[in-house]
This record gives sequence, C-alpha cells and structure tokens, in this order.
Amino acid sequence: MAREKFIDQVCGPLWIKDSLIGKVGAVFATGGGYGNTGGGAELTMLALLNNFAELGMVMVPLPKITPGYPLGGLQRGPYGRSAGENMEQTGVTEQRLEASKYHGANVARVAAALTGKELFAK
Repeated sequence: MAREKFIDQVCGPLWIKDSLIGKVGAVFATGGGYGNTGGGAELTMLALLNNFAELGMVMVPLPKITPGYPLGGLQRGPYGRSAGENMEQTGVTEQRLEASKYHGANVARVAAALTGKELFAK
C-alpha cells in the first residue's frame, strides 16, 4: 500500500477516533536506489513518523548502537536496501536485515513496558 493511501485510509479514521494515542509506533522501509536509503525510503520514514506524531503515538527510534545499524539503519528506523553501491541488484541481505530484527524486538519491548499505562493527560 502506498504511504499516501495508508495515511489517508488507515491513519485518518484512527486519528478521528483518537485510537492510537499512547500506542507504540515504529517504521521499517525498503528501497532499491543508490545512496544511504534510496528508492524514497527516507521520505517514507519521515512521512510515517510525522503521522505517528499526529496520532499521538510513542515512537521507537533505531539507536546507532543497534546491531546492523551501519549497513541497514538510520535513526528513524531500519531499511532494507536491495541494490549495492553500483546499483547491482543484491536483494535485501542478511546484514541489512539484522537491524530490522533488533528493531522489531525493541518495538515489542517498548510495547510490553507500556501495556495498560495511561501516558497522556486527557
């Protein structure tokens, strides 16, 4: 689903109902272009994190100490780049997936720690 469609069709109705205030949010992205993320992955991350903030979500970043960060991450979250430095198609390598695995575990940890807690004043 394209990010605009996701934001309009999924996030919009949840925002109206205040359904995600205090819930945990995080981003993962893929891209195939040259550069750090390529293929629009960084813009997708920024757009989603902006929406998560508007929804009142608690966002989980990707700390630079995360295993796999140097090849597969930005502070916003992990990305699976599917092309090499010379635009050769490599697929998403295990090295690049490593940051995603740890990010998913961190998201689960934060969600477990916040379960049942009222985080924001009403």
